Amino acid sequence: MEKLPWWYYILLVITATAIVAVTDGVLGLPVIVSFPSTLAGALLVAVLTRKAINRRRRIS
Repeated sequence: MEKLPWWYYILLVITATAIVAVTDGVLGLPVIVSFPSTLAGALLVAVLTRKAINRRRRIS
């Protein structure tokens, strides 16, 4: 199984951060609440996406 390049993970975290930040903005959460949840949400999305990619590679 080939390993993903390092820049792929950075791009994934940035994308996840943007998605969670927009979601927090839409929900109208204050910055003091939304910043930690943005980081936590971004890491969670990145880890889940990585697991899904690895699972898909194993199947194919």
